Amino acid sequence: VLRMKKTGFTLAEVLVTLGIVGIISALVIPTFTAQTQAAKIGPALGKAVAEFEQATKAMLDDAQVSAVSRATVTATGLCGTNTTLTTRGCFVEYLGHHMKGNAAGGGVGVPLVFTTSNGMTYTFPGIVVPGRPTDNSMAHRRTIGNGLNGITIDINGESGPNAWARDRFRFDVMDDGSLRPWGFSGETTSDNRWTNACQKDEKPTTPQYCAGHVMENGLKAEYKL
Repeated sequence: VLRMKKTGFTLAEVLVTLGIVGIISALVIPTFTAQTQAAKIGPALGKAVAEFEQATKAMLDDAQVSAVSRATVTATGLCGTNTTLTTRGCFVEYLGHHMKGNAAGGGVGVPLVFTTSNGMTYTFPGIVVPGRPTDNSMAHRRTIGNGLNGITIDINGESGPNAWARDRFRFDVMDDGSLRPWGFSGETTSDNRWTNACQKDEKPTTPQYCAGHVMENGLKAEYKL
């Protein structure tokens, strides 16, 4: 009697195969997703920093000075009666002359947020506390309701998880209009440097310092998200 050769797979074999595929996917997909997200961080943050610094340079060119602390502008809108760019509201108002976007908030305890047309946000805290940078090249000494020093860049704006080192990054605005990342390697206290607090292939111990990691690492986020 001739018997037909068995072809195809049994239900048990299919279920085992699917189970194996599921396990592999559960292990691989999160890593792949994290790597994809990390690859987007550097270019987006680099673009946000470049646009801010270009706008600030244009502001200083308008005022015909080389430092924010020496710039005076026409008092309108957010500037009120203060005509110096070292007032946050005035600075952000003139930032809007050179970057497409809108400002909201501001005041003691209320962050002042500048949102660009492409969804990135630049947030100045409502009450600015002393701390960094360690030299005196900052735009304005930190005071309640004033001071340009602390700024948070959110490369995803209102969307996304809004987490440090993933889409939120901390900087100081310097007197020449440039942005200095928190955790930069020139800080005097070694445990503040990104090379210790936000290391490659490690979970950051101080995620706010990952701004230094990205900006000084060729715009690459190589820490664990």
